[in-house]
Amino acid sequence: FDESVALLEKANTLCVDGLGEEHPVTLMSINNLAIIYYNNKKYKEAYTLFEKAYNLRREFLGDDKPDTLRSMDGLADTLEKLRKHKNVFSFFCDYVILILEINKVV
Repeated sequence: FDESVALLEKANTLCVDGLGEEHPVTLMSINNLAIIYYNNKKYKEAYTLFEKAYNLRREFLGDDKPDTLRSMDGLADTLEKLRKHKNVFSFFCDYVILILEINKVV
């Protein structure tokens, strides 16, 4: 675990320095690091990174992009693990509305 985190953090730093924080590859590296934390039950760390990836992806890619929705899903899962159920419900409603809009159901 520690070795994986160290490598992903280094990769993320290289992405930020070389490509910029808004680049899709940089955003993917942030999200990947969040997944490593989540899979190792480090939910507070995962939450911080999923939230960062989600907010940056919304800003630079848009609400309706698959990568943004993946970060939103990771953030919602992490909120559930942290037992922040009120936040999860609100997030889930936003997620469903976005999916319906993307699929032109609404």
